[in-house]
Amino acid sequence: MEQKVDAVDIFDWNHLVQIGTISEPGQVQGFADGIRLFAYIFTSTAEIERQNQLLTDWLRDATYLQSASTGEEILATVAKHMRGNLELLRRFARQNGIRIRRG
Repeated sequence: MEQKVDAVDIFDWNHLVQIGTISEPGQVQGFADGIRLFAYIFTSTAEIERQNQLLTDWLRDATYLQSASTGEEILATVAKHMRGNLELLRRFARQNGIRIRRG
């Protein structure tokens, strides 16, 4: 049985604190703004289950109606920009029903 991965274990917390910025939803103009807003919300939340839900919801929204291959690309991009462990992010995604390639 695979050990449950928590969202907080995936990313470089200090990096998220540094890049996190608050903005109004209408002010989010692209991927970089979305990453910064997510980082702010994520690091402002102290509860592990809430952080897990935030990441799950965010990944579901990002991968909605996408192919498993595109889902993989999204995860790789998120891991790169948020200084995350891609393998842990992939495990987290699979454990939370996010559609990605097997393997």
